[in-house]
Amino acid sequence: MNKYQGFENATTKLYSDYNKLLDFVLATKQEQLRKDHENRTTSENIIDKTKKIWKEIFSHREIELVEDEFLCIFPDIKNKYEARMMSDGERSVLYLIMYVLCIEEKIILIDEPELHLHPSLTNRLWSTLEKYRENCLFIYITHDLNFAANHADSDKIWIKSYDGEKWKFEKILKN
Repeated sequence: MNKYQGFENATTKLYSDYNKLLDFVLATKQEQLRKDHENRTTSENIIDKTKKIWKEIFSHREIELVEDEFLCIFPDIKNKYEARMMSDGERSVLYLIMYVLCIEEKIILIDEPELHLHPSLTNRLWSTLEKYRENCLFIYITHDLNFAANHADSDKIWIKSYDGEKWKFEKILKN
């Protein structure tokens, strides 16, 4: 057996999960459209919210869903490309937007919120997602002290030690 057989790195897994998440998002959108039709109402669906959040993060470009694929669009230069051609950071942002909008839990645990993201985008992304999901508690596990410091009103807990069996945590005082 090849030592890499069955191994899936984070980027490959993200791409694989992205396709499953997109299928779920499309099904959720269709369900919302069906409910709106039955109730003769119009509500903002998950695709609309995804596009709106994307625009808040990347103000100089837009995304559009065409059939079952997102396109990234630069309106000023009339250039566009498919989501599969996005950078790892762009794909991460799109994935995380959809993931946070879809998740039903009220506690969202995010390990390494800065993964694949330029530092200038990290805080903007998570602040925006927190705004859209005010009904949720976000818990971040990070090594990025700048990210933690940006969440000034949040409780911060550090892992003081681990002896192989027990974790020791300590709350960091605000001062």
